[in-house]
Amino acid sequence: MADRKISSFTTVQTPTGNMFVPAVDLTRATGDQNIKLPALSLAGSGGGGTPGSGVTPTTNHIFNISTPVAATTDTEIYTPALTTTDIEILSLTISSPALGAPVYNFELWAGDPSSANSTNLYDNQDATGVLVGADGEWTASLTRTLYVPAAVGSNAIYLRVINQDVNPAVVNAQIVVIEWPGHGVAMPVYVTPPPYVGALLNDVFVGPTRTLTNPDGTVIPITEPRYGLCALADGGTMHVDPGMYYLPFGVSGNPANNAHINAQDNFPDYGYNPNRNQSVGNFVAGITIVGSGTYTSTPTIFNGRGGYGLQATHPFRLIQGKGYLYINSPITISGVRFYYCGGNDQNSDGEAGIYAELFPTAGQVHIHHCGFDMNENGIFTPHWQSSSSEASPAQGTGPGNNITMLIEDCDFGYLLPNGYGGDGYSHDHYLENPFVTVNNCNFYGDLSPWPSGTQMRVANTVVSGEAGSIVNPPTSGNCLKLRVWQATVNNCWVRNQSGKLVDMPDGGSFTYTDCTFSTLSGSASLALGYGTEMVYSNEQMVSPKFVGCKWYLSRPSAVWWMNVAGCAFDLTDAGNEIFWTNSSASLVVNRTNAGFGSDGTAISLNGTITFATDALGNYTAPAGTTFVPNPAAPPPASLLSGQTASQPPLNP
Repeated sequence: MADRKISSFTTVQTPTGNMFVPAVDLTRATGDQNIKLPALSLAGSGGGGTPGSGVTPTTNHIFNISTPVAATTDTEIYTPALTTTDIEILSLTISSPALGAPVYNFELWAGDPSSANSTNLYDNQDATGVLVGADGEWTASLTRTLYVPAAVGSNAIYLRVINQDVNPAVVNAQIVVIEWPGHGVAMPVYVTPPPYVGALLNDVFVGPTRTLTNPDGTVIPITEPRYGLCALADGGTMHVDPGMYYLPFGVSGNPANNAHINAQDNFPDYGYNPNRNQSVGNFVAGITIVGSGTYTSTPTIFNGRGGYGLQATHPFRLIQGKGYLYINSPITISGVRFYYCGGNDQNSDGEAGIYAELFPTAGQVHIHHCGFDMNENGIFTPHWQSSSSEASPAQGTGPGNNITMLIEDCDFGYLLPNGYGGDGYSHDHYLENPFVTVNNCNFYGDLSPWPSGTQMRVANTVVSGEAGSIVNPPTSGNCLKLRVWQATVNNCWVRNQSGKLVDMPDGGSFTYTDCTFSTLSGSASLALGYGTEMVYSNEQMVSPKFVGCKWYLSRPSAVWWMNVAGCAFDLTDAGNEIFWTNSSASLVVNRTNAGFGSDGTAISLNGTITFATDALGNYTAPAGTTFVPNPAAPPPASLLSGQTASQPPLNP
C-alpha cells in the first residue's frame, strides 16, 4: 500500500461545517506504510459519530480565505463541541494557486489570536511554520493534542495567514481532528478530597462513580488511584475500574517520603491523607493494584500526559519528575495500560510509567498483564551501585538496590512505541536494579523509519515556559535495556527496526530461554550488545547464554557487539536457530562495533548454525537458504483471562 496523507482519507468537499471521515481500514500487511491514527486507539468504543464523541474524526473545509496585501487574517477552522476537552489534530492541509516563490506564512493558534488567552501552537520559528512554494500546497501529516481548559481560554483552532506578497492571498484549509477521550467528556480537575477518617480497608475501589463515606456522613470521591490510597491499609488491594486516570501518585514505605511536597505543583507526591498519622501512607508491606485490562474496549489507562500538566492546580506532572507510579516499597500491579508517561521535554532523563527506587529494605516489584505505550520508558530503575568499591549487590548502596523486578505477560509498544525521549536514550524499559526476570512479554519495536513526513507530538503547549515543538518519532530506543547483576528472560517476543533488541552495556549474567528475536529490514545498526560501555565497573562478566531461541535476521550489517575479552554470545544450545528473511541481510559479530569483518571469538554456535561470508567478512545466509518472512506480531500477552483485543497492533 502506498503512503497516504491523512487528509486523503476523506472525499468530502462541502465548503464549510463539520464532516466525518469515512471508516478507514487500518489493517496492515508487511511493508504497509499507511499512517496510524493514535487517537482512535484511545477514544474507546461506541458513540454515534457525534462531534466530541471521541470516536469519529471530524473534517472541516474552509475555502477562499482572503488576506489583503501586507495583511494578516485569522480564521477559525475548527470549533470544538465541548469547551473543556482535548482536541487532537490529525492533519492540516493548506492549498493555494501555484506560486513561483513562497509568499505566504501560516501560524496555528488555540483560541482567537487577538485574545490574551490564546496559545500560539506553531509560529514562524517552529518546524511547521512554513511558506507555500511552487506546488501550491502544504500538508502537515502530524498529530498534536491541545490541552486548554475553559478557565484558560477557548481551544477553538485558528489559522493565521500572513501575506508577504504584493497581491492578495487566497488559500483553502482542510483540518482533520478528533476530540477525545471518554466521548468528549471534560478533563478532570485536581481537587483535594475531604479527609477520610474511617477505618483503613484491605480493599479499596476506584472509579468514576466510586466513593467512600466518613463516619459523619461526608462522601469522599474516589475517582483517582491517588485518592484511594487515603483509605488503603498496608498490604491491601486497590481495584481500579475501566477509565482514563490522570493524577500520578507515589507509594512509599518511608514516612519521610510521604511528607514530601512536589514544589512544581504544591501538592503531596504521595496519595496519603495529611490529616492522619503518616503511617496511613506508610506501605511497608506494599500494596496491590488491579486494573480491568489493557487493550480491550474497557481498559484501565494511567495517562501521564507526557509528564506535564495544565497548570499548578491541575497537577498531571509525574511524581518527582520521574514516574506516573513512583514507588519506594513492594508492589504488585496488573491489568493497567501506561500511556504517554514522560518524554514531553524531549530529554531522556528516566521518566517512566513505573519508576522504582529507594526501597528501605529488600522488596519485589511484580508487574504483570500491563501494557506500555508512548512512554519515555515503560519501567525505570536507577543503578544498584553507587561507587566502584561495591563489588556486588550485597554491598550495593545505589538507589536501585534492594529491588527485585518480576515482569510477566506484559506488552511494550503494542499501539505506539515507547522511547518518547525522542533522542534514542529512552526505551521499553531501562532497568538497573540487581535482579530482573522477564517472562512471556512482547516487545513490538520502534518501527523506524516512519511514513515519509510523519511526525508525532511530544509536547504540551499550554503551560508557560513549556511551549513544545515537533520532533521525529523515536528511532533507536531499545527493547530490553539492562544494567543489572543478573537477568533471566523467558518466552519473550522481541522485535525492533533500528534500536537494539537487547542491550547489556555493563555486562552482567544473562540467560534467554525460548525467545524469538526479529530484526525488521532497515538501516545497519547495533542489534545486540554486551559490555559496550562499562559505565558501572562491577557487574559480572559472563557469556550471555541463549537456550532454544530463534533469530530472524533482516537488517543489512546488523551488529552483535561483544566487548568483553573471554566472553561470547553463547548459542551452543541445540535448540537455537537462525532464520534469514532476505538475501540482503547480513550479520557482524565482533568486538569493535565495526560494520564489517566478523570475529568468530565473539560468538559460540551449535553444530546446526552455519554462515557464509561476503567480501567484507560479514556473515550472510548459507547457499541454498530458504528465506522466510519475519513472524507476525503476536496478540497482546497482557490480556486477562477471557479478554480479547479491541484493536490491532500498530504494525502487525
